[in-house]
Amino acid sequence: MREFKCASCGEVFQHEKGELRCPKCGSRTLILIKGESLRKRGGSGSCSTCSTGTCSTCGIG
Repeated sequence: MREFKCASCGEVFQHEKGELRCPKCGSRTLILIKGESLRKRGGSGSCSTCSTGTCSTCGIG
């Protein structure tokens, strides 16, 4: 279980799965307070192909 704080309205909430949005205002700009990062380990996530789950540039997958 991850805990987030909404950067727009300040709402603090827990999230397990589903679409990641603030339940109060619907914003996607969230700050992770507690729990494992959403990024996959091994890659920096800095290039466009990282979002596909495999990336030879960053070493994911």
